[in-house]
Amino acid sequence: MLLLPDEIARNVTTDGVFAIRWSIVMAFPTLSNLLALWTNALLVAVTVFSKKLRSTCHFLIAFDAFCYAITRFPYFLSFLLVCIRHPIRLIDCSFLMTVALIGNRTSIFMMLFLGIERCVAVLFPIW
Repeated sequence: MLLLPDEIARNVTTDGVFAIRWSIVMAFPTLSNLLALWTNALLVAVTVFSKKLRSTCHFLIAFDAFCYAITRFPYFLSFLLVCIRHPIRLIDCSFLMTVALIGNRTSIFMMLFLGIERCVAVLFPIW
C-alpha cells in the first residue's frame, strides 16, 4: 500500500514515542540557540549603551554578535513553528534560511575585518 505524504505526516505526528524522541533530540539545539540569542543581544546592548566601549574593535565585535544572532534566529523560529504545528510554506522556509545564510557570511567577514583591524592596530600604532 502506497502512503501519501499527508498520511505519512499524520502517522508520524500522532505517534507519541516519535514526538517524545524528537523533543528530546531537539531540546539541546533549541536551548543553545536561545542562549546564543540572549548572550549576543546582551553583548550588543552593553556595547551600545556603555560609554567606555566606543572603539572600532568594540563596534566590530558587537556587529559580529548581531550577525551571529541573525544566523541563529531562523533555526529557533522554525523549531518553534514546528512545535506548535504551524505549517511552514516553502517560500517562508527559503526566506528564513536565506536570512541565516546572509547572517552567517556577514559574521564570518566581520571576524576577518576584526582580525585585520587588530593586526593593523598592533603593527602600526598611532601613538
